[in-house]
Amino acid sequence: MWESGYIGILGVVFIKYEAGAELASSSKSILAYIRAGSADEAPRALSSLARHANPAIRRRLAENPNTAQEILQLLAGDESAEVRAGLAWNPSVSEAVLERLCADEDVNVRLALTDNHCLPRAILMRLSADENPYVQHHAWRALEVAELESLLRVESFTVQHGLNAKLGDLMVAAGLVSAVAMRDYLDTARVRRLPLGHVLIRDGNMSKVGVAKALKLQSAVRHSQLTVDAAVAQLKGRS
Repeated sequence: MWESGYIGILGVVFIKYEAGAELASSSKSILAYIRAGSADEAPRALSSLARHANPAIRRRLAENPNTAQEILQLLAGDESAEVRAGLAWNPSVSEAVLERLCADEDVNVRLALTDNHCLPRAILMRLSADENPYVQHHAWRALEVAELESLLRVESFTVQHGLNAKLGDLMVAAGLVSAVAMRDYLDTARVRRLPLGHVLIRDGNMSKVGVAKALKLQSAVRHSQLTVDAAVAQLKGRS
């Protein structure tokens, strides 16, 4: 079963597969689904599921890092686009398979790839030149997120959790984002379990530099190096 949902500020309809929706009620199907996602199952045992009649089980197999490379290659040519899209976040997928998926005839498979900023830069760069403008846009956003993460790592930035000086509150106070839009971004971050900064780049079209600056100012406030008012002033460009 495919479920429509909106992704990004462009409002492109992205087809999201509800993995368990088509699982049969039989105990055999449920057991097969569990096995397909197991980290303890032997690779040879997993391979028997690659031609299972249920695409939900094949997709689960595609998502499993324990799946053998030859099976991942087989699934990259699966007749179901939802199964092929399941390979997008599997860290065990080879670059050769990713290259193949970049040329997939189904735009939703290519869009699924752009959702993963951890892909090799060469793959995201190829997607940024995709014939579909939505794939292009989301690939560039993924590259921005990857560069934000790299920038923060270089500066040894660590996230400080707390209730004061929330990132969203600072950005709204600085007039960078409306309160209504920020509520939507926070909802997206919660539902998709993403850092707010990633959502602001992907869906809010903010730059990595702007998000990095806001995060550093938030950290400075939480370490009592700046007041909230001073941080907001700097975000407004009145440093």
